[in-house]
Amino acid sequence: MSSAAAPKSSKKSKVTKERVDPNQVVTDRIIEALEAGVVPWRCPWIRDSPVMPSNATTLHEYRGVNVLMLWLGAIIGGHASPYWLTFNQAKAASGAPRKGEKGTPCVRWVEWDRVLSDGEAAQAIAEGRKVRRDEKGRAVLRAMGPRAFTVFNVEQCDGLALQLPAVDEDQRAEWDAIDAAERLLYGMPDGPTIREHGDRAYYQPSTDAMGLPTRDRFTDPREFYLTAFHEQTHSTGHSSRLNRRDLAEAIENRNHAAYAREELTAEVGGAMLCARAGIEIPAASSASYIAGWLERLRGDSRLVITAAQHAQKAVDLIRGEAR
Repeated sequence: MSSAAAPKSSKKSKVTKERVDPNQVVTDRIIEALEAGVVPWRCPWIRDSPVMPSNATTLHEYRGVNVLMLWLGAIIGGHASPYWLTFNQAKAASGAPRKGEKGTPCVRWVEWDRVLSDGEAAQAIAEGRKVRRDEKGRAVLRAMGPRAFTVFNVEQCDGLALQLPAVDEDQRAEWDAIDAAERLLYGMPDGPTIREHGDRAYYQPSTDAMGLPTRDRFTDPREFYLTAFHEQTHSTGHSSRLNRRDLAEAIENRNHAAYAREELTAEVGGAMLCARAGIEIPAASSASYIAGWLERLRGDSRLVITAAQHAQKAVDLIRGEAR
C-alpha cells in the first residue's frame, strides 16, 4: 500500500507586515551614533559653499530631521556629495545603487484616513473635529504623520544619467564663511538685540535680548558662531515670532520634556546655521553631554523629529524665508 501524500492546507499563510515606527527608526539611528561618540548635530563637515543635503533629481533641499539623518549617513558612509535619491529615482535616471550598498533612512510627512471607533468618533465630534464616513461607512478622521523611506547617496550608485551642480574654483575662492556667518547673525529680520559682553551666553525673552561672551574669550572662532546661532535659535521662539511653547515652558516652569526639546531645537538650529555659513563645527563633546542626550532620547522617541521640525522653522525665520 503506497503512502498517501500529506494533504495541503487550504488556508493561505499570512505574513503580517509590522508597521515601522519612523520616530523609533530615527531615534535608534541617533542613539547608535551617540553610543559610538558621534554627535550628529556637532560633527565637523567642511563645505566649499553652503550646500545642504539635496535630492539629486529635483535639487530640492531636504528639511528637518532628514538633514541630520543625511549628515549622519554621509559621515558613516564617507560620502562627500550632498546629493541623494531613492532607489526608484536612481532607476529612472538609468542607474541603481551598487549591490550591497545600504541606504539611509529618512522621514516624510503623509496624510491618511484614520478609522475611528464609535467612542473615538463621538469624542472627536465633541471636540469640533471633522469626522466623515468613508466608502465603507466607517467613521474616519484625516490624520498626518511621519513615514520612513530610504535614500542613497549618488556616490553609492552606478550609471546615473544626471548633471549635478558643481562649485567652481572661483566660487570656492570667493566664499567667506565668516562673512556669511555674520550676515546670518546680524541680518535676521526683526531679530533680538544682540550684546557681545561679559562671559555668559543667554537669550532673555522678557527683554528679547541675546547675550554673547566677547569674542576674545573663545579659543576657536567657530565656537563663537555655534554659541551665537544656538542662542539665536532660542530667540525665534519669542511670542512675537514663532511663539514656541517649549521656550516659554522651559524658562518659566523648567518642564523637563519642554526643556529637552527646546535645547535640542537650539542645538540642531545652530548646526544648520553653521552649515549654511560653511562653518565647520568642532566635534569634541564631553561624555556627560553625550550621556545626557542618550538618556533623553531613550525616554522620548519623538524628541528628535519634533526638535528638528522646530529647528527648521527657526532657521527659515532667521534667514528671512519663513514659510
